[in-house]
Amino acid sequence: MVTKRTIGAAVGVVILVLYLCVALTWARSQAREQICMGLDGDRVHVADDRQLGFVTSDEMTKELGSLVQRMKVMRITDIDLDSLERYLNGLDKLERALVNRLSDNRIRVTVHPMEPVARLWTSNGRSYYINREGKRIGADARFRVDVPQVVGRFTAEFPAVRLLPLLDYMSAHGEWNALVSMISVRDSANVFLLPTMRGHVINFGDVDNIADKFSRLKTFYKEVLPVKGWEFYDTISVKWDGQIVATRRRGKLPPPSVDVIEELENEGDDIGTMSSSAVIADTLKRQQIKKQSKRI
Repeated sequence: MVTKRTIGAAVGVVILVLYLCVALTWARSQAREQICMGLDGDRVHVADDRQLGFVTSDEMTKELGSLVQRMKVMRITDIDLDSLERYLNGLDKLERALVNRLSDNRIRVTVHPMEPVARLWTSNGRSYYINREGKRIGADARFRVDVPQVVGRFTAEFPAVRLLPLLDYMSAHGEWNALVSMISVRDSANVFLLPTMRGHVINFGDVDNIADKFSRLKTFYKEVLPVKGWEFYDTISVKWDGQIVATRRRGKLPPPSVDVIEELENEGDDIGTMSSSAVIADTLKRQQIKKQSKRI
């Protein structure tokens, strides 16, 4: 039997449902009209735990162009956060990007940079960075990081990432990282190290038995070169197990073709064009190199 109490309860439920529908509709309408308050902190946040400085907050904020200012007069619902996140994730310099709407109607953009391990120079004088997975990262004047410089011809059988054990060892042993100014790869069995001091090059062979090769090279540096002189040999080879083979120089060491690469006053200039394949080839041919005053 239907009582007045039951009818009253049903009417109350209907009224509550209608109220909720109206309230939700009004809330959605209000939300659509809310104006975006801009980027959180007025900048893109860079999660650079290792402080490489390869990607900066200023440069990534510039990457968004006029959107940074336009979003301050846009309705929050008119900003396509998914498209913005996809765009940033498509940049080769970023590992990933996250775009979120905060409770105060600001947009927080956080990017995680790629971590370059080397800068590779091509035969036409152009260059690019690679990360540990071998992904290529475009090199330009806006994005710089101090990593080993590598020149050579790489193939599917011998990709650039095969040098990672050598690069890791040098990075972990600061004296070798400071000694080597460039790595030149002729083929998988002839990897050359070009020291910062003038006079000789090092044929490291392949990238196996790295610790043993550097141990032999250290012994040679400590016990032989101080006696014979740093310009007595033109090539030092540790490519064969248990041996050090040095080639005596014939003729006088020629004068340096390049003394120092001067620092540019304008940071906007791309100084990558200053190191061409011709300079690298000449350096290898004349078996000399001096440390660059500024690595890029």
